[in-house]
Amino acid sequence: MSTLKTHNLQSPDAGSVNIALAPNAGMVVTGISTFNSDIVIPDKIVHAGDTNTAIRFPAADTVSFETAGTERLRITSDGKVGINRTPTQHPLEIQHASEPTVSLWRGSTKGAALQAQSGGTYLYSYQNAPLVFSVNSGSGFAERLSITNAGQVKIPISGKLAVGPTSPSARFTVGPANGSTNIEIEEYGVIRGYNRNSSAWSKIEFEGSHYIFDTDGSEKFRITSQGYVTKPNQPAWHAWGANSWTSYSGANNLVTFPYSDTNIGSHYKTSGSDAGKFVCPVAGTYFFYCSIYSGRSDNSQTDNSDYMAINFFSDSNNLANKGGHHIAHYYNEADRDSTRTLSYVKNCSAGEKLYVTVSCNGTSFQIYGGHSAFGGYLLG
Repeated sequence: MSTLKTHNLQSPDAGSVNIALAPNAGMVVTGISTFNSDIVIPDKIVHAGDTNTAIRFPAADTVSFETAGTERLRITSDGKVGINRTPTQHPLEIQHASEPTVSLWRGSTKGAALQAQSGGTYLYSYQNAPLVFSVNSGSGFAERLSITNAGQVKIPISGKLAVGPTSPSARFTVGPANGSTNIEIEEYGVIRGYNRNSSAWSKIEFEGSHYIFDTDGSEKFRITSQGYVTKPNQPAWHAWGANSWTSYSGANNLVTFPYSDTNIGSHYKTSGSDAGKFVCPVAGTYFFYCSIYSGRSDNSQTDNSDYMAINFFSDSNNLANKGGHHIAHYYNEADRDSTRTLSYVKNCSAGEKLYVTVSCNGTSFQIYGGHSAFGGYLLG
């Protein structure tokens, strides 16, 4: 290698100074060098004595940094930064085969903070401490969500979590963005199905000793701590007649029972065009029963072929041939009056009407209302 000793190296015509070196040769400059304009480098700047560490210019408007002969960082022509990868989509892209891509430290403790915008959203965590999301409430940062190192997720009492809806009202809400058919959970032990558009709702309420199921603002079902199940609106009734005799003759006489102290929902009608009939409020399986205290109207001691048939009717269909039937004979009984009972289980449609009729053959018969009854309830 040749040595060029000079205090000043200048070009007399203020043009370029060219120093020609042999191939694979070099020039060593000792001391501080000052350049008043650009330095043009075809490819890279290499660290002396560590030639696999370099700053490169691998493409137009692109700069990269290499260590151990591998590219570690690249800045592309559109300003994207890639660490251990060539960025293609996002302003900053970081990649590692197995390790976490970002580790923040505060002093000697692993864990620090990320803040979006000035005084805005704040995400922070410290070693063995929760990961906390907070926002600037105007008077300081307020915690909105935290995840402990045990995997527990906590939302403060003032926070709300929504999956779908954009303006949740409850602490936790799942549903479509328009607010219809939401499932909502409140902090005071309530799970609620809510249509925020129509205000229709139902809920399950968890009290200390029982569960309550509500629809349309009223209790429909309850399970107590003793395991009792109550349904306050479950259709059920028991009705009876007047304390007097009523005589019947001919076929298909409707028997009415105008008095009742149990008639949940008023589905058994004691007056009007449907008096004496039970009108099913919903489709389901129902249990019906009746008891008839009756006798011959003439109090005769000989029946011959006379009898009274007691029948359950459904709308216009006689259930006699399906077991809803009883034949009452009075063969020379010393007491001409006696009680007959009848029960029936039936799948009914909403609006279906059930009632009791009697048909008299050969003579008329009488029923004592105060000793007779008609009742039933919805099984499910």
